Amino acid sequence: MGNQFQKLVFNFKTKILDPKLNKIYQENKAQQFDSNLESLNFEKRKQIVEHAFEHTTFYKNHYNSISFTPENIVNEKDFTKLPIITREHVKNHFPDFIADNVQPQNYYKATTGGSSGTPISVLHDKRYPLSGIQWRVLDWWGVKPYENSAYVYRLRRTGLKKLLNTMLWWPTKRIFLDASTMDSSNILQFVKEFNKTKPALLQGYVGGVYEFALFLKDNNIKVHPPKAVWVTSAPLSKTQRQTMQEAFQAPVFDQYGTCEVMWLSAECKEQNGLHMMSDIRFIEFVDENNNPVPKGQWGRILLTDLQNYAFPLLRYEIGDYGRAAEYECSCGVKLPLMDNVKGRISDVVKTPSGIIISGEFLTTIFDDYPDAVREFQIVQAKDYGVTLKYIPNTPEGLDKIIENIAGDIRARTKNQISITAEKVEKISHFKGKTQFIISQLGKNL
Repeated sequence: MGNQFQKLVFNFKTKILDPKLNKIYQENKAQQFDSNLESLNFEKRKQIVEHAFEHTTFYKNHYNSISFTPENIVNEKDFTKLPIITREHVKNHFPDFIADNVQPQNYYKATTGGSSGTPISVLHDKRYPLSGIQWRVLDWWGVKPYENSAYVYRLRRTGLKKLLNTMLWWPTKRIFLDASTMDSSNILQFVKEFNKTKPALLQGYVGGVYEFALFLKDNNIKVHPPKAVWVTSAPLSKTQRQTMQEAFQAPVFDQYGTCEVMWLSAECKEQNGLHMMSDIRFIEFVDENNNPVPKGQWGRILLTDLQNYAFPLLRYEIGDYGRAAEYECSCGVKLPLMDNVKGRISDVVKTPSGIIISGEFLTTIFDDYPDAVREFQIVQAKDYGVTLKYIPNTPEGLDKIIENIAGDIRARTKNQISITAEKVEKISHFKGKTQFIISQLGKNL
């Protein structure tokens, strides 16, 4: 009865009070099966490039400097000639990215958390609500947006903001655990709320949700199994996925998004890669010379937001590595696939001679031994020495596993740097987010 009432109220709110949002949701549901997504994406790119050129100071100046006009984009190759935009561009020219034909009430500011460096701010376009995409993905997982949900994030709402959010979602219940201040008392209170609320969805940072899962396993505590566990904001290792699925007795789904451009890709129930949201985003994978790499090869990720007309981000380098999949998904959705993101460009180990061991390898060093350790972290000191910190899970042969992994890293660096393994009791997190690799060398690339 409860779910039916929640559904009734939710449908009333979306269809009567916010018909535009319901329309967007229905469009998003239909577009995922469109066989012409590539041409749709290309047309949307041309439109937003033209808009940015005409209505922002930054792109007009930037493109004029290379004698480019939107009419120059005739095919895909032409689009790749557009200059890449970086975090420094956004940081140093923030006002010039704001479109002159968009009113302030149509956008809001978002600021990155700073886990990858100095925080930067962008604006998001309110006229294109993201709920439609979120609800589409929830459909993949068998979760309805009106069902109760639980969250493990930092900076949860308090006071009046919390009250207003509760009223907005009533009668749906949403409970929160602050990932930046997790302790036993907070977690136990969350467990109590969790079992009372019985959320269909558990959502949060990889690091925070994983810590919650470890606490449950360590203390032999059971929670009501949600329909799905949704994690984001960091690479998801096989060890973490396995531990979470055991603790929550539910499937764990990976999703990729950033503060600058949200909802980039997500897993469906097949869990055979992440479907790129190519009806609203364009994701490129390029080599060190900014040339597109073939499907199946790792490259630097460039993002183009096809919906943000308030603060256009075109060919924006986010700082992550990824690769497009060479296959299609059997689920029937036409949105193309990408592999799970393995780490940021800055997440590397470096030798004095310039050898770089990339994040996509380092974040997966325990994937062949999912029961070996609870958590791990690689720290490179200013003298280039590397410490592999790990919390043991006491399986048979752990010492040999650690020795093999350390030896593999040592061989990849051609024995130019020291590799030390250190058993620890706790791994540091950044505001609830997992940091697999910490470098004290400064800027790595």
